[in-house]
Amino acid sequence: MRVSFRPARDGYAFTNGFTNHIKIAGLPITDTKGRCGGMAFAALDHWHQRLPVPAASALPQDGNPVADYIYDRLITSIVDNWPMYFQFMRTPDHPTTLNGIGVARMTREE
Repeated sequence: MRVSFRPARDGYAFTNGFTNHIKIAGLPITDTKGRCGGMAFAALDHWHQRLPVPAASALPQDGNPVADYIYDRLITSIVDNWPMYFQFMRTPDHPTTLNGIGVARMTREE
């Protein structure tokens, strides 16, 4: 199904430069980079509601409603799609003999 969503027009103007501080029971576990799924889900939320994403080009800091919403949508994207998330995390970006076509091609074709 084709839709009129266009990332250059309907996505966020800032880069995905987020750092996520992962804690369990208040104890720091690790830091991760980026909120890809959150940015995609949040931009799509705006698109479905026919609302423009905020026009700011500067990365919002944690505590900012936009950054926090994107983080919440990141968690939703992982929880709701955990089998695909797990597959993406264990598959190299590029094709390999043991792991198949790679995430980049898999995302385009499947």
